[in-house]
Amino acid sequence: MTFKPFAMLGILCSLAFGQFPPPIMEETAPFDSSDIIADQLLKSKVPVLIDFWATWCMPCRMLGPTVEDLKKKYAGKIRVMKINVDVNRKISSYFRVSAIPAVFLVKDKAVMLYLQGLRPKEDYESAIKQVLEMKPAPADSTLQKQQRTPGSDNVANEGRKSKEPRP
Repeated sequence: MTFKPFAMLGILCSLAFGQFPPPIMEETAPFDSSDIIADQLLKSKVPVLIDFWATWCMPCRMLGPTVEDLKKKYAGKIRVMKINVDVNRKISSYFRVSAIPAVFLVKDKAVMLYLQGLRPKEDYESAIKQVLEMKPAPADSTLQKQQRTPGSDNVANEGRKSKEPRP
């Protein structure tokens, strides 16, 4: 263990003033868990709301409490996943996230709705209700079976069902 004078000074000051500093953490590179997230997404039996965000994005931070409220309100009906685009680059690239916040609603392994940018809570609620009422997607449009070719548009726009992959 190396001696860290500033850390020791912080501890002494905190003891003197009754405040405790946050624990000193080692700097480690964040782990890209895109494969784990994709596996959970494919195995989900309920629709999934995916919120792509970043720590430096103020609109993303403003959307955070709305997503948490929706998670509580629709517990058991939908699953919520918050994905940091700076850490989970592989899955962010798969969904072709070019701007954040970006919210995708996935049901039966297919993207049903895509909401870009910060919106009122009512927009997200109506999108969730719409996805919950949708019938299952055709088997050939699932995330697992989609053939992604450069320049193709496999992501649904707001209010429309997902498109079939282009040949």
